[in-house]
Formats: sequence, C-alpha cells, structure tokens
Amino acid sequence: MRLLCLALAILAAPASAQLSGTYTIGGTSPDYATLQAAADDVMGVGVSGDAIFQIRPGTYDAGIVLIGEIAGVSETSRVRFEAEDPNNRPTLRRPGATLSGNYVVYIGERVKWVTFKNLDFVAAAPSPVGRMFAFDTDVSVPPAYITIRGCTLAGHPSAGSDEGALIWESASPVPHLVLDQNTFIQGWAAVHTTIQGGSFSGAPSVGGTYTNNTFIGQSMFGLQTAGNHLIADNTFEDAATTSASYTAIEMGTSSVEIFRNTITLQRGKKGIRMGDTAGYSPNLTNNLISITTPDAEHGILIAGDIGIVKHNTVRMEDGPAITSTWDA
Repeated sequence: MRLLCLALAILAAPASAQLSGTYTIGGTSPDYATLQAAADDVMGVGVSGDAIFQIRPGTYDAGIVLIGEIAGVSETSRVRFEAEDPNNRPTLRRPGATLSGNYVVYIGERVKWVTFKNLDFVAAAPSPVGRMFAFDTDVSVPPAYITIRGCTLAGHPSAGSDEGALIWESASPVPHLVLDQNTFIQGWAAVHTTIQGGSFSGAPSVGGTYTNNTFIGQSMFGLQTAGNHLIADNTFEDAATTSASYTAIEMGTSSVEIFRNTITLQRGKKGIRMGDTAGYSPNLTNNLISITTPDAEHGILIAGDIGIVKHNTVRMEDGPAITSTWDA
C-alpha cells in the first residue's frame, strides 16, 4: 500500500511549468543566480509567452550556451535577455575563454526567437580570443530569428584573425539575424561569416537586417558576410587600430540592399566591396563614403552584375570612386 501511494504521488506531481513573464538574474534574491541557469531552464521547459530575463548590474564572467529547440517560441512568444536597468548595464565577458570555447554567447542548432538587449559585451581573454557571439550554422537546422539590439560589443584592439570577430558565423549567415542600434568597437571584424570552402560563392542565405549600428575601429572588416541582407543607416569609422587593408562592407553572393550608410575612413582603403554578384542585383543607394587614406583602392567595387547603384556620394583622396569588374 505504501508503494502504491508513493507511485500515485509521483504520477500526480506536476511537470515544470513553461516560462512566461519576467525573471531576474544576479544580484540579491534573484530568480536565477547565473546566466547559464536561466538558459538551461528555458531550454528545458520552454515558454508559453514572452520570457524576459532581466540581468542585474554587475560583471558576469561566465558565458551563455544555447543549443536545441526551445519549446513554445514563436514570433509572439520570444525569449529575451536584457539589462534590468538600461542606465546601469551589466557587463558580460569570459576571461577564461580559449580558442576551443571562444565566445561569450554560443548559439547552436535549432535555437530561434531569442533577443539580447541593452547589454555590454567585453573581450576579456587574451588576444586573439575575442568573439562575443559564436553562431554554429554548420548544422542541419541552423539558429534563426536572433536579435541583438542596443548592445555594446568591445573586442581586442589588436585582433589579427577571425578569432577576434565580434559576431562569428561558422559556415553561413544566420537566417533573419537582426542587428539594430548596437555599437561595435575594435575587434578583427564586427560581423564575419566563414563561408564553407573559404569562398564567397554559392547561393545566398535568407537575409538579415543590419540597421542603425555604429562600427568603430575594427582592424580588417566592419561587415564581412554574404546573403540577401538589408544594411541601412549604419556608420563606419576607422581608428588607429585599423589596418590599411580594412573594408567597411564586404559582401559575397547576394542581392543585398545597402542604403544610407556613412563610411568615413582615414586609414582603411576600401569602402564597399561586392564580390561574386553574377546573377544577382545588389542595390546600393544614398550611401555617403569619404576616404582620405593615401593610395585608397576604391569607394565602391562591384565584381559581377552591377545592379542598382544610384545617388551615392563618394569622396576619394586617391583611387577610383566606383569600379565594376569581373576579375577583382
């Protein structure tokens, strides 16, 4: 009889409820002591509405790993990690990161509808380890619908390879990635996509939206990616950490739309480079490019079908303003 009662009690025990509402991380008497504890819970039980994790002020020296489908997420039921107080934002970093675990946030297969808002990310491990977000897209179902909004991502000033890319995508761009109102400081690149086979050829991905961001002092690239993205209303500036080989926007195969961006370079030599565009129609409109670097290479270079290029203002100290070539 005692065993029967115990069995009935186990059967009657409720399953963990899906998350919905606002939860706190860190500080005094939080719902979750660590970032990963919150991530593990939402991955384990899923959501039944928006699940908002508010991170309290302080420095968090451990990363976040998200892998696997989160039950219940959709366009109207999202997961959000954000600052509890936007005026006193938490700092997320990983001082002990190594090349094999080079990230503050790792997002893997099947993760969708997750937002990061009003957070500060800082490269704290020795250079070149300096990725803030590492997206594993070399999987059967890559992550998608990820938003990074209102954040600051500060990388290493001397990063010399893609190990120092602030947002790194392992094989192809993240479908429907939204980058909005962020500030990217230093690092090797703000966004870097490792195209499979080391080439920017191949079919373009479902595009992302990169708008109203500020890119400051990356050493090699501002944006280097491929896909049918919208890239609009961003500002690109170089700095003492920028190499002469710097390119503000480098795009591979795509019908990308590049509108109203401002690019101001005093050390870097390249504004916008479009590669492998044969068969696609990139649209470059109303961009302002000013390059005063001696021996600058080009303001706009299109290697392939020229698409739509209109109403751009390109000011060059040296070098051509706009070049179209199949061989670049």
